[in-house]
Amino acid sequence: MKWNNWFYRMLFSYLPIFLFVASGLILSCFLFIVNLSQEEARRANALFAQTVMESVDQSLRTIDSVVMQGIQTDEVFATFFAEREGVNTYFLNYEVGEKLRGWMDSNLLISSVYVVRWSDRLLLAQDGLAGLDEFTDGAFMKDVQHSAHPVNWIGRPDPFRPRDPSNKVVTLVRKVPLEHGSQGMVVVNVRTQAIARSIEEKTALTLGFIAIYGQGELLLDTSDRTEQPAGDRHETLASVSSPYTGWTFESGIKQGTMFRYAATLSYIWIVVGSVVTVLGVVWVVYATRRNYRPIESILARIRMNAPSKKDELPDAKHMDEFVFIESMLGDMAEELGKFREQSAKDDMIRRRHVFQKIMNEDVTGEVEQLLSEWKDGDLLIQSKQFQCSIAEIDRFHQFNRRYSASDQMLLRYAVTKAVQEIAEYYPFGIHCEWMSQSRLIVLLSLGESESCDMADTANGFWREVLNWMERYMKFSITVGIGCEVFELHDLHRSYRDAEEALRYKWLLEDRNMISRAHVAGKSGKEFFEYQHHVHALADAFRVGDPKWEAVFERLFSEVKGAVLTSEDMVNLLNYLLFALDRELSHLDFGSIESVKENSLSRIREEIYIVESVTDTQENLKRLLAKLFDDIRSMRENHRNHETLREIKCYIEMNYYDSNLSLTSISEKFGMSGNYISRLFKEEFGESFVSYLIRYRIEKAKQYLRTTAEPIQHIATLVGYTHSVSFNRVFKKLVGKTPGEYRSMNGES
Repeated sequence: MKWNNWFYRMLFSYLPIFLFVASGLILSCFLFIVNLSQEEARRANALFAQTVMESVDQSLRTIDSVVMQGIQTDEVFATFFAEREGVNTYFLNYEVGEKLRGWMDSNLLISSVYVVRWSDRLLLAQDGLAGLDEFTDGAFMKDVQHSAHPVNWIGRPDPFRPRDPSNKVVTLVRKVPLEHGSQGMVVVNVRTQAIARSIEEKTALTLGFIAIYGQGELLLDTSDRTEQPAGDRHETLASVSSPYTGWTFESGIKQGTMFRYAATLSYIWIVVGSVVTVLGVVWVVYATRRNYRPIESILARIRMNAPSKKDELPDAKHMDEFVFIESMLGDMAEELGKFREQSAKDDMIRRRHVFQKIMNEDVTGEVEQLLSEWKDGDLLIQSKQFQCSIAEIDRFHQFNRRYSASDQMLLRYAVTKAVQEIAEYYPFGIHCEWMSQSRLIVLLSLGESESCDMADTANGFWREVLNWMERYMKFSITVGIGCEVFELHDLHRSYRDAEEALRYKWLLEDRNMISRAHVAGKSGKEFFEYQHHVHALADAFRVGDPKWEAVFERLFSEVKGAVLTSEDMVNLLNYLLFALDRELSHLDFGSIESVKENSLSRIREEIYIVESVTDTQENLKRLLAKLFDDIRSMRENHRNHETLREIKCYIEMNYYDSNLSLTSISEKFGMSGNYISRLFKEEFGESFVSYLIRYRIEKAKQYLRTTAEPIQHIATLVGYTHSVSFNRVFKKLVGKTPGEYRSMNGES
């Protein structure tokens, strides 16, 4: 059998499921019926046992009631037990005997009844007189006489048939009088066999049985269990207890009757279920065979149209049909898909390779050959005017965060198609390629026959593209426009111009088209020429000077005037980050490190995404203001802050005093010099002497830049009596002599 044949795979896929489900249903149905039958049997037997118990109790209560009534109300019994004088004893005994026989006649359950009189130890039964000591049941009555507990239907052997243990009676004893029994007692015996016959007559027991237990012993059992085979066992299904006698009534089903019938019925259901299962299997085989015919038809057609070389065919006899089909039809689709995918990759690689060659001034015969293979590539080679532009996505970090990779690819494709479609209305040829995720390189070319101005035409084209972007896209682009060139191998110059123009995009944020002409007024300064503003800003933070805002505004004002590139601005801001970290490290506040790290990390994030001078200025100013406020709050909470602020103000107002020293300050403010120096270090990050020297030198630098006073006189103005000491300190702090500093920074 071909186990891998699809017919058998379908067949043996369905069959286990069908068999499992069918078997489960049959078993569940059988178990449900059996369980339901058992529950019903238990409920019926419980009701039956309760009915039998009530019937037996009623019969025994009737006997008990008759005895109690005779003892309490019958004059004959009262005379007998009281032994009244003047009464004919023979006639009295006769009347008592008649009463006892009347009880037996009225209730067939009673097997024997007798009365005992303790005064003369006389025992009177229904059929005569006897002495208590001579009676066979005398020992039992003596025990009862001295027992404190009443005898209420207890099981024992029949006193009149002591040799036959199978004959049992249940005995009721009532003392006379009832309270203490000093006169005598009445004994009633009821045979258990009579109770069993009564139960069978009333209930017509055929399938079930009733067993009665009293005081832990079996009193009667309506099923003769001694005659049952050893392997048969009765099934007890219900048990109830009598509140009157204390007996336990058990009810059940005799083995070999109802259970055998139920088992036979269950077998019938199993046979029916099996037959239905076999019919279902036949049906599944038929349905599977019918459903398999289309697959056979497909296999036949494949074999008819297969290649003539048999060694190229897979072995269909030893493999799955669908594997065979897939091996024949899937190979072609797989190869075609690989070819298309590889072709697209190769085309993309070739285009990027050509663009890279052109941008790197490497236009060779290879590049011209590759261009000739492009659509409209020959037109680019034969053109006489060229221009390169770079369209860059604005705020690319937000663009990258907002859109998934697939969405970004789709948006870039949409922009490319829009650029190409708009270019169809212009006289130049166009070639474009995304050289990175954020930059689209566009090559524009004009033939010799075109007489339009290349720059004006390109500007008009890009304005239309930007208008389309504003209408249909939720992001914007900025275009760097290169210069016009007249040779293909000069296109790299136009590319460099466009790339250089985009370096100023962050500063010229109001323009969405930038050319080299827009940055022609660059001052020529580099970012390190603004480091003195950075130092002043960091110092203001360290000493808590609110003038930092003015320094910050002046820094950005000069940067805008100098037209720095985004790379230079990032370098300058990184230097600001370094200076702040260094200066704030001198402060000795409890939580200054955590505040500093948190604020500087946010500033670092802002530097990473420099794209707009306005956004950068506003965001940095907000972050710096927050940092300054946090440091000021810590200073205000620091002890002796007010005193140190007064000392600082006093220094700034009397710095020119040559006698100003730590000693004079300590005398003025009533504090020790060492204590003032330590607090000054904690508050401002430097010692008193260092702060005084630095402040005097800053004032000296201001005099050197703004006045023409002699250096010796300037030394006197800032508190130095000797110009030699002033020159030495100035060069140590500034790195230049006062004269060199004036020549480099003085007003012209």
